Amino acid sequence: MLVGTGPTAGGELSPVLAADVAGRTVGFSVDRFFGQAEVFAKPLGTPLSRARGLAGGAILGDGRVIFILDLPYLVDGATSRRRVSMHPDGAHKGGTTA
Repeated sequence: MLVGTGPTAGGELSPVLAADVAGRTVGFSVDRFFGQAEVFAKPLGTPLSRARGLAGGAILGDGRVIFILDLPYLVDGATSRRRVSMHPDGAHKGGTTA
């Protein structure tokens, strides 16, 4: 679901999509939003089946091939690399883990 826009590194606005991932609402900043469609996702064959972050693929009605992202994998990977904690004074302190 397109929920709004957010700033990019260059200061422009970029579309933000919201998705429910493992019971949490997560926002994804994207370059463009093309629309929404129901598709039949198929598993990927070798060597693409080894690509992390891809859940499958689909062929659209106009013949274009799209990849289906593995959102839980991507979110888990992002949250395992970044920790955010709340200090008693109310300030957020974040850090990137190795």
